[in-house]
Amino acid sequence: MDIKNFTEIIEEIVPPALKEDWDNTGWQLKLGQDTEKVLIALEITDSVIDEAVSIGADLIITHHPLIFSPMNMIDNNEVISSQIIRLIKSGISVYSMHTSFDRLKGGNNDYLGEKLGISGISSVTADESGYLRTGYIADEAVSTVTDFIEYASSKLGIPGGMFRLSGNPDSPVKKIGWCTGSGSFLIKAAANEDCDIFITGDLKYHDAQLARAIGINVIDAGH
Repeated sequence: MDIKNFTEIIEEIVPPALKEDWDNTGWQLKLGQDTEKVLIALEITDSVIDEAVSIGADLIITHHPLIFSPMNMIDNNEVISSQIIRLIKSGISVYSMHTSFDRLKGGNNDYLGEKLGISGISSVTADESGYLRTGYIADEAVSTVTDFIEYASSKLGIPGGMFRLSGNPDSPVKKIGWCTGSGSFLIKAAANEDCDIFITGDLKYHDAQLARAIGINVIDAGH
């Protein structure tokens, strides 16, 4: 496919206008005029580059940007720089969809709700950021926070020990709120929506203390 056509198609599906101003969404490395084989990954790692080379991919589509902060130089001794050098030498382009894909209807946040079997998934209109989703536990066997952690562990194929809880493991649970990535700034919004649990990542100490103070359970499921 011609790179120009690819860009038009993917940006119609996931409009770059949905991204945050501080985010770097879109082309990270743009090499050549055509693409024939694509690898999709969460982010660029050495093993992802190895796989792309082994299958003959000339484009990697990621969620997390390869280049997030401005770079003043390319240093082969630095991880991102060395990966950029490898990608260029291998003729592999990179296109990333970060916050735009989190906000997108049908994107990361909606997909997580579907994986968890949440019913009545909805975006919160009062949330101007566009990330917060809420819904209800459809499985009647899930009645407490502990039950939900076990349930989520099974649904997502993640060991229960990966979830960090700030709250009461025995408290009842019915309504869930969530934001993929770092969504601690939405704790108050989730509480205002009467969520029993808010799921996100990168929970910091003061965020956990805030959640306790306003009476909402928060699960840090990792970024």
